[in-house]
Parts: sequence; C-alpha cells; structure tokens
Amino acid sequence: MPRFLELVSVELNLLRIPHFSTISKFSLRMKPSYIENLIFNLVKSNKKRIVAIDGTGFSLIKRSVYFGAIVGEIKQFVQYVAAADIGRKLITAISLKRKKRNENTAVPQLMRKTSKSGRVSTYLGDKLYDSEKNHELAEKHGAIFIAPLRRENVPIHRRKGINRKKLTRNFPKKLYNQRSIIEGIFSAIKRNFGQMIYSKKFKTQKNEVLFLTVAYNADRLVNNPKILFTFYKAVILKMYKKRFYLKKR
Repeated sequence: MPRFLELVSVELNLLRIPHFSTISKFSLRMKPSYIENLIFNLVKSNKKRIVAIDGTGFSLIKRSVYFGAIVGEIKQFVQYVAAADIGRKLITAISLKRKKRNENTAVPQLMRKTSKSGRVSTYLGDKLYDSEKNHELAEKHGAIFIAPLRRENVPIHRRKGINRKKLTRNFPKKLYNQRSIIEGIFSAIKRNFGQMIYSKKFKTQKNEVLFLTVAYNADRLVNNPKILFTFYKAVILKMYKKRFYLKKR
C-alpha cells in the first residue's frame, strides 16, 4: 500500500499524501447535486435514446454472507434504482433509498433527469413497473413506456388503462428484450468497482454510489472510442454555438 500511495503522489504531483479522513470529510461536505450534474454532463446526447429502468442494491455489511447468516444478521443494503442508455450503456440518472422501497416511486425522478440530458424515444421496465401512471409519465416526456403485463390471462376489456390495453394486443418483444442490457451494466459496475459501500452516514453513502456511477460512465466513455468521439463532438459544437451567439450580440 505505501508503494501504491507513492506512485499516486508522483502521478498527481502531490507534495504529500493526504490522510484518508481528509477524503471522507470532503465527501461529507460535498453536495450530491454536484456529482449528479457531473453525470448529467457525461451522458448528454442529441440523438433519441432507448432507456431502461431497473433496480439493484449495494451491501453495507463487510463480513461474508455465510457468517452473517450463522449469527442471524439482517442483510443491510442501499437500494439503487437507475435509468440507463441502452445504446451507449451509460447510467443517465439514479435514485437511492436507505432501505427497500417500491421502485415505482423513483420513476418520475429518473424520467425527469434523463429527459433533461437528451431526447428519449422509449422507456423499458420489467413487470414491477407495469402501471398506467408510468405510461402517462413517459408520454409527458415525449416517449413511450414498455413493460410486460403482470396478469397476462386477464381479458382486454377488463384491463385498466389505454396504454396497457395496447400492449396486450401488440407487445414489442424484440424491443423489450434490450432491457436485459441494464442488468449487464449493474454487473459491470459491481465487478469492476465492488458491490459494498464503506461509508457510515447516508449522505456519504449516496456520494460514494454517485462516484461509482461517475467512474463507470467515465470508464465506458474512455474505453469506447465511438462514444468518446460523439461526446467531444457535442462539447465542441456547444462551444462554437456559444461563441457565435456572443459574436452576434
């Protein structure tokens, strides 16, 4: 570890290595909205996107699940509900809860944040998100919502909701199957950055998970030249438009 810290200090041109508590205190002071704004700038797009919504969890217990089960320990975790751009495999927005809650409560927030970063053509969700309210929210943001119906044997005339009736008649299975990509994204985050949260307070837990999301998106952008080119192209166009507007004034 000392050797690793020496390498980090040389790479970043640091005169001395900061104590780990300095980073913890900085994380406690930092507002989550700043990190969310960083995610927003990383995932901005001019193209219409297909976005999937799903949830997972990050463990708060550092000991093994086996020994925790022996002593009768209750599994503790932070609920992580996210929206992901299926085409670029980037997390566009997240919602965190202290404990397990109904994931549908996070849908309005996720759709609002995602629509701000670019246009969305379709939202995808599993059976848990089957609700006429979610269809209406998607239409409000200029998109459609696709989720499999919970009770498939119910006749169409007894099915509630116009949009849910449409899905009963014609369900786009090929389009919906792309939803599984978000599960692969969750797997990649946990495999590369870990599935445990080490912070004690909920605010620092939230910041830690947000930084994990930023790290994943940044890694995805750097390691995919096509996405990186599109990202820089959008930034350069924005700079030129701003300069042209100032000259015109």
